Amino acid sequence: MSAYARLAFLAIVAALLIASTIAIVRAGSPERQSFKAFYCAGAAVNQRADPYRVEPLRGCEQQVARGTMVPGAVEPAPLPGYALALFALLSRLPVTLAAMLFSLAIAAAGIASALLLARMTGYAAALILLALSPLLLLNVAYGETPPFALLAICASGFLIWARRPHAAGVAAACALIQPNVALPALLALLVFVPKARTSIVVSIAVLTALSAATIGVEKNVEYLRSVLPVQAWSELIASDQYSVSRVLFEAGVAPSLALRIGQLAYAVAIVLSLVLAYVVARRSQRYEAYALIPPAIALLGGVYLHDIQFIVALPAAIFVLSLSRSSAYIRFAALAALLLAVVWTQRPGRAVIAVNAAAVAAVASLSIRRRSMRAAIGATAIVVAFVTGSFAVRALGHAAAPDDPPVAISALPSELAPFAWERYLRSDPDLTRPLYVPKLPTWAALVLLVIVSPASAASLKRA
Repeated sequence: MSAYARLAFLAIVAALLIASTIAIVRAGSPERQSFKAFYCAGAAVNQRADPYRVEPLRGCEQQVARGTMVPGAVEPAPLPGYALALFALLSRLPVTLAAMLFSLAIAAAGIASALLLARMTGYAAALILLALSPLLLLNVAYGETPPFALLAICASGFLIWARRPHAAGVAAACALIQPNVALPALLALLVFVPKARTSIVVSIAVLTALSAATIGVEKNVEYLRSVLPVQAWSELIASDQYSVSRVLFEAGVAPSLALRIGQLAYAVAIVLSLVLAYVVARRSQRYEAYALIPPAIALLGGVYLHDIQFIVALPAAIFVLSLSRSSAYIRFAALAALLLAVVWTQRPGRAVIAVNAAAVAAVASLSIRRRSMRAAIGATAIVVAFVTGSFAVRALGHAAAPDDPPVAISALPSELAPFAWERYLRSDPDLTRPLYVPKLPTWAALVLLVIVSPASAASLKRA
């Protein structure tokens, strides 16, 4: 494919992504997005109020929701102070305009991430963007922040690839908009990229100062000591949680013990991610692995994980696929990327199926480029079958779910918002019922990455 054809293909895919983003925002509107919680937390910051308490967060959200929220309910905004500084700026705009700008920024982050990955891997940026699109649009639909962490991680990897380690450290620190996603990458750079250490330390100091200036020292302490633990506790019952703690809780483990084991599992997953990043980087001489691999592998542990966050694992899968030379490794790396690219948790509407199918085709095309047609066709067939089955199970689950009227939520104005959020989750059985089948493909993909990453790097060295 010529350079002009690639550029035209990318322009078409980017235009479709932007058009889809605008359509989703117009159809869903801010009142149904998590964005409203971030927007209202930003408004609370502007009022010098506590953005982590029920009020004024609830009053603002109920006003933005315009009757679509359960009475008395409040959605927390468990973001650090430096992230809330951005939403404090956005909250000065009308909420509809702010939501649209935020969603377009998500699309722009996805496009930029695809371009950076294309430079590192040699793949067509349009194909990478198609592979990212299902999870990008999922984040648009919910109004969430992981795509910005995705961009920061891709930028950090690219800057390592371009031999600019100081800038790579700054980029990795920017991923702290999603702290549990960024921490593994930051640790990898601190340990394995000495020239990035100073910029990481300075960047963290700047973010700390920004947090203190935004919400004050006392509220930052409250965030670390109270908000994060209570948010993790409140989400133990949520059916959309992928965390180790949720699995243990569902198996009957006491909440406090489930959270502690989840924390330990996260620590173990981080160590494993650092070891794998080191092995891949040393075997392949591709040191961008230090930024790309750890955030993906660390998602195997933890106390707080949603489907929207797994978008940060896709760069690792695409990177590993680009390293693979053996047809067997290509097959498994492509399968991991396919399983991660598909959104498994949404109802099987035509738009969802179409976007997922485009992502499957894109990843299959990437693997075909590695001269393994049979592996690509086999992996695609497996995933398409799994997609169909998962959608069917998901649809049946929604059809069978009870349709009870919403119950008003009671919460004191001074309470931390996650306490009220836990009551809201308990009020709707559909939000707390066990749900594992749609999560299995994502977990399987991460395990595949653990297995195939070092082997793929070794095959590159032998080629």
